[in-house]
Amino acid sequence: MKLEKERISRELLSDKTKELWMAEDSLPPAKNPELSQSLRRQGNDLYVKVQTSVNELKQEEIYRLYSSSIAQAPPDSDDLALAYGNRSALLLLMKKYKECVGDIDRALKISKVDSYRIKLLCRKIECLTAQGLPGGKHLYSDAQALMSKVTEEDKDYCTLVKLMEKAKVSSRSHAKNEEIKSREDVVPKHMKILMQKERENPFDSVTIRQDKKYGRYLVAGRDLEAGEIVCVEKPYVKVVNANNAHMYCSHCLALSWATVPCDGCSLFMFCSDKCKAEAWERYHDVECGVAARIVPPGQLTLDTVYQLLTIKETVCGIREANGIGRLKAAIRQLDKAKGQCTRGFFKDNECKKVGFEALYTLCDNITQERLEIYIPKSVFILITLLKYTSLFGDDLKKEEFENIVKNEEILFVGALILKLYKINKLNCQTLPGHYTGACRKSKDTVQCHVQMCCQRGCGVVPINSLINHSCDPNVKNVVTSSQNFILYTLMPIKKDSQLFITYQQNFYDMIRYDRLTILQNGYNFLCDCPACLENWPTIKELLRMIQERPDVYRLMSSPKELSLLYIENELVRSILENPENAKPNQKTIQSLSRALAKAARQLKQPSVVLWKLKSSMHAVFEMLYIKT
Repeated sequence: MKLEKERISRELLSDKTKELWMAEDSLPPAKNPELSQSLRRQGNDLYVKVQTSVNELKQEEIYRLYSSSIAQAPPDSDDLALAYGNRSALLLLMKKYKECVGDIDRALKISKVDSYRIKLLCRKIECLTAQGLPGGKHLYSDAQALMSKVTEEDKDYCTLVKLMEKAKVSSRSHAKNEEIKSREDVVPKHMKILMQKERENPFDSVTIRQDKKYGRYLVAGRDLEAGEIVCVEKPYVKVVNANNAHMYCSHCLALSWATVPCDGCSLFMFCSDKCKAEAWERYHDVECGVAARIVPPGQLTLDTVYQLLTIKETVCGIREANGIGRLKAAIRQLDKAKGQCTRGFFKDNECKKVGFEALYTLCDNITQERLEIYIPKSVFILITLLKYTSLFGDDLKKEEFENIVKNEEILFVGALILKLYKINKLNCQTLPGHYTGACRKSKDTVQCHVQMCCQRGCGVVPINSLINHSCDPNVKNVVTSSQNFILYTLMPIKKDSQLFITYQQNFYDMIRYDRLTILQNGYNFLCDCPACLENWPTIKELLRMIQERPDVYRLMSSPKELSLLYIENELVRSILENPENAKPNQKTIQSLSRALAKAARQLKQPSVVLWKLKSSMHAVFEMLYIKT
């Protein structure tokens, strides 16, 4: 990290950095009761209008308002109890009974107001009744005891009487849970294969190679069939999309309809107290103090995501190594081994757990222009960590600025932040939201991505990051709901052949000029794959050619292209044209695999048949695994 250290050292000596160090903290308090109340009122107004509606988007908007109100409410406050209660009413409307009960229980732990507790208990009875669960009679007795304290002068008295009458009926009429002898669920074959791959060494099927042209890359360790799972990998760390933080856990990124807030900040929420505690222990105790300074309200961009990733990775790396000094020594060894293609992933020829060292060795080849932007931002992160967290201990906060800029530990961490910033720019991958298809807010694909609209979050997946780009890929990823990256083959791949993935769009979907522009701007290289060198037509152009100029298409394509197009149509029609009714399984993958093996032997790109078969394989993997 010699270059990074030199540039950080120079930036630390600037007047701007000194001003940043001396500046008073102007950040408002993390929790804002007035804003919490305002958000709750907005949610209530919208709830009144649509409580009989099944409009999913409107319900999600109300959920966002109530959850944001929860995030802004001070811990154990009446505002927090009221926000939990309001959200529980929405969850009951949405028939999310388990989550509704969770919110009710949290509100009951806080609120001491008898009339409010009666409302919550009556709602809980309704939830238990809807699920056919016992416990309603006991809850009704508790509500009766509280009701005895309420007088007729109470403004909610009439409402409470009606609720109690309804609860009384519900508490007596719950359906009994009869014991049913359940047979062991049959695990589908495709899931057995996935579970086996999760247990395997990720390098059982691939090998790392290195050369001057491609840098480090992956090759097949054996012959791979189309539709074969190569490896399963989780991101080293993940960052939730702050635009959707009310809906996804900030630690595991699971979808949650009952998120609980961080006690120290209003940016992040969690799916459970367990995830909340794990996040605090691993990184959030540091992240909590600086995230709001990195992400101004309403200004989330991909660049701020890179910054948040960098903070998490820095903290995790230091703790994984048991201190800054030990991490510094480990990185010194990694830098010495720069010529070794397996550095960071293997030690003494043994595959190690993919962690910070693997992340550190990933490509960071950004443009000089981008580097000049990242240097002051890296110093901003460094100074923010120094001033507002205990990452370096508390003594350094009292030091004179002149001593700070000479401190070796600070210089090392600053250089590391810049290094990770560059790595994240090139290797960060989007984690899709729980809904599939077009943007929920009707934005185009590029807008949705750049504005962080529908995404769940982002993360860096080290093994996947070793795969080079091609506009005609032979492997692809599908991301499960538990954020497992399943890497699978789109084509048969011979042993020692390189794996290629598409970083943005493949040649079927985008013309060459646009692809090259995106790759140059985003990844700082010009693609020289066959699709770019030969300027292959897009799928729209190919299909138009078949319709309007079949003679030209026949001359351009392989002799068996049109005959195979007719034969394989039967296999792919239900998958591509009627996916809602398609019910694929492992046999579907095997059929597509055989068809792709045949097509690979007899056809050449660009080919409509290969497009249909590869698109079908991806569609099947999404259908089978995306909800997993």
